[in-house]
Amino acid sequence: MVASKQIIPMQQAITISAAPIPNPSQVKSITAMSKVVAFSSILKSSSNDPTIRAGDAFFLMMYGYELGIPPVTALRTLHLIEGSPTVSGQAMLGLLRKAGVKVKIPNPADVTDSATVELRRPDDGPDEWYKATFTLEHAKTAQLDGRKVWGKYPAFMLIWRALSAAARFHCPDIIGGLYTTEEIVDQPNAAFNAEGDLLETITIEPTVDESPPEPTPEPVTDTWTEAERVAFISKWSAMDDQMMFTALGIKRFSELAGDPAAADAKINAWLKENTTQRSSNNTRAYLPDTEGKSPAAQGIAKRKIPYIRERTRYLYPNATSDHHHNKSIQALIQDCIITDKTAAEHDDQALLERRADTDRSTDIDDIFILLSGEGPVITEWGDWIDTGKSLEDAWSVITEANVRPEPDQEADHE
Repeated sequence: MVASKQIIPMQQAITISAAPIPNPSQVKSITAMSKVVAFSSILKSSSNDPTIRAGDAFFLMMYGYELGIPPVTALRTLHLIEGSPTVSGQAMLGLLRKAGVKVKIPNPADVTDSATVELRRPDDGPDEWYKATFTLEHAKTAQLDGRKVWGKYPAFMLIWRALSAAARFHCPDIIGGLYTTEEIVDQPNAAFNAEGDLLETITIEPTVDESPPEPTPEPVTDTWTEAERVAFISKWSAMDDQMMFTALGIKRFSELAGDPAAADAKINAWLKENTTQRSSNNTRAYLPDTEGKSPAAQGIAKRKIPYIRERTRYLYPNATSDHHHNKSIQALIQDCIITDKTAAEHDDQALLERRADTDRSTDIDDIFILLSGEGPVITEWGDWIDTGKSLEDAWSVITEANVRPEPDQEADHE
């Protein structure tokens, strides 16, 4: 029996073009929608975690945006299966029609053991039709005939398989490489309707880790007495609590245990490993003079150098001036102008003042006179900050008023 063909009426063909890039406002709107959809049953996600579900919803709506599918329709017709987007057969037909592709499909009532779909793109000739056929023999070979949906809607499944094959070969730019959901879901009892829409959430079973469990560590029994803890904390009082916890690998002081000398060695080793800042050629350490200070104070002072350098990079913009940059910070630490207690803003101000004085012969009074020329009278750094300007803005004023060579082009003043 020859199946009769039904020609799907089409609107005038439209131009197929690249999807527009969403603007920030659209992305923000889709992000907000995703957070709401994460708690809705309209989203068929294999996760119960709202954060993951929101991510799945965002991806589906953005993918739909690229294909020209409205957000809520994308959530209904697009499905994520193991991270891959899939679409219902009906939605794939809609994508083709929207792009101006003419489609010939058989009437489901006339389909018995095969279905043939024919496609003609807007840029094809009037008699150029691409054909794809899917048969029950194909389904048996692929072991599809035992699936629940194939027993319930065999004619529709043959049509959607033929349509998908034709679209992937003849119109890949229109469907974006999509497969139908029924093609990807490898679960015999998964529930679909005749249109190829997935009617349930597909849960992917996690991979079972069959490796033997790690041995449970022995409980710590040699915890310190209160007196030992107090003595140890006092000894390392220059360190903040969180730094000490990190060095010792603990979360609270009650976990202090073992030999106190071993804990001292652990902190010293951590400080040595984490607080030395070296120059770009990695051959010379720029460390402050720490004689007479506790090991913790030494470590904290050294630890500040890289952070100060990063914040004040504008003072030494050339890579060849790293040497002077480090030595200036070192000198301020030696003079106790920068200490483990000073704030970041104070450190940056001190370094700017030092560079202005040493390399540009501009002392602090001259600095404030120059800055006052920009507006209100400046008598301290707080006045300048209150104008809404930064220290980098101040340095620009200083350099424009007193242009001199960079320090790496001069003799070493240090």
